[in-house]
Amino acid sequence: VVTLSIFWESHHQELMDLFDAAPLHQPRAKAKTKPAKKPNKHRQRSGSLILESFNQVDAEKVTWIWEGKIAEGKINLISGEPDTGKTNLGMDIIARITKGDCWPFSTDAANPGHVLVLSSEDGSADTLIPRLMAYGADLSKVHRIRGLTEGTSNSDEDSQKIDKVTTSALIKSLRQSLNKQDKVRMIFIDPLSAYLDVRNAHSEAEIRSALEPLSDFAEEYEIAILAVAHVNKSGTDNAMDKISGSKGIVAQARSCYMAIKASTELGELDNYFAKVKVNISNPEASEGLTYRIESEVIQNSAGEDIEISKVRWTGTCPDIASQILKKRSRDMGHKQLVSAELWLVEFLEDRPRKAADVRIAGQAAGHSDRTLDRARNDLGFTSQRIGFGGNTVWFNKKQFEQFKKLLDQDIPADEALLRLDSKCVPETTDGETTQQDGKQAATSDQEKANQ
Repeated sequence: VVTLSIFWESHHQELMDLFDAAPLHQPRAKAKTKPAKKPNKHRQRSGSLILESFNQVDAEKVTWIWEGKIAEGKINLISGEPDTGKTNLGMDIIARITKGDCWPFSTDAANPGHVLVLSSEDGSADTLIPRLMAYGADLSKVHRIRGLTEGTSNSDEDSQKIDKVTTSALIKSLRQSLNKQDKVRMIFIDPLSAYLDVRNAHSEAEIRSALEPLSDFAEEYEIAILAVAHVNKSGTDNAMDKISGSKGIVAQARSCYMAIKASTELGELDNYFAKVKVNISNPEASEGLTYRIESEVIQNSAGEDIEISKVRWTGTCPDIASQILKKRSRDMGHKQLVSAELWLVEFLEDRPRKAADVRIAGQAAGHSDRTLDRARNDLGFTSQRIGFGGNTVWFNKKQFEQFKKLLDQDIPADEALLRLDSKCVPETTDGETTQQDGKQAATSDQEKANQ
């Protein structure tokens, strides 16, 4: 204790100076755990833009394989109902390309070259080759794609066959197999819907995603894509809306034509090959054509006769597909109306009829209720309800005038009908008698309508 006291007295001032100079002690705060940052969904991926400056690109005119109809380096469509010869039209086009023949009703000839065929509906030996032979095609320039393999080597050990051929797989294989110097002029896909790599054929986004790479490939390799598309069963007169699947198919195609079957009911003999849309051509160059499908017999190498169908072009057609469909719908409606009017005149000739009986007999004769109502209005015939809660009766003009005169004489409506004809409101149970009357009346009327 004495020693410590002596030390304090000797060094008191020095210790106080050190104490004053020392920093004050501050307790350390507990570190807070920061929550992990959520990834930004809208954060851009790393990368850079690939730009094409228009001042470094020369303007080019569209190169056509068939002027106004099939463009090189583009997707082109042939659409149509069954039995309109869509594949047959494709075979005719393929044959002209392989031979360098002129196009129908034109002095322009196709630039000859090879054609690749992708078909899921027709056989080679019994359908495609006989048709190509009928058109005189150079078969050495037509090649069917039977399948695709994965791998960059031609060796079977390094390659594996792809089970399903799709447009995306096709593009990969073609890039590995084709050279830009190869004289492949066109790829024919029949039908396009069988090879699209999409889950929902009605999704425009999926369709465009599947077709854009095909379009890019066609432009890069300067090859025309000619694809077949089916149409739906809708009653629309808009040709673009009739093509099955998403509208993206028609939107992606630069040229689209529709095969429209001749209407024998309207006395038409020729089918139509009419424009649906062509984005890159003037209207004169994209004029439609008419054609017929006729049978022809060819012989194979064994000398056997094979009967096949063949397209024969018959003329030109200035109307586009929608105009033809609208005109046909109008003409068919007019013909049906005229037929219904002739039938109704004869059916009401003897006496007024209950509306229910008119409709039963009319349906048996092939007339819809809507057409019968239109026919009644156009003829000026009258539909009148007899009594409170009674039957509705159809009159022709003469019968209704007589009926009104009887009513003016204060004769009850029911009695007035009986005076016009005791059978004016016949009792029917199952409609068989009325149907027979309707069919008999329809027989001669149909002949008149056809005339």
